[in-house]
Amino acid sequence: MTKLRRLIVAALLMAMCLGYAAVTQACPGCAEAQAGQGANRTNIVRGYQLSIIFMMSMPFLIVGSFGGYVYYTVRRSRNDGETTEANVTEDPTTYDDA
Repeated sequence: MTKLRRLIVAALLMAMCLGYAAVTQACPGCAEAQAGQGANRTNIVRGYQLSIIFMMSMPFLIVGSFGGYVYYTVRRSRNDGETTEANVTEDPTTYDDA
């Protein structure tokens, strides 16, 4: 019964979203800008599309840059730790004082 209830709720939510699609075409600023452009709307639409792509890519770029920096520092510290351990574990009697 719970699967049927979930299916009904999902179907109702989908129907509500599709019903409101005509009402929520765009934000008021976008709708007014497009209405004022007349027949030359392609440039303004292209500008809005590029700005949306730019805004959507920024969180991924920021998180990816931070993750890359953390990976780089961890990798570098591991390499430095291996060389330090190799120097510490060597037998000090093998060195010549000459």
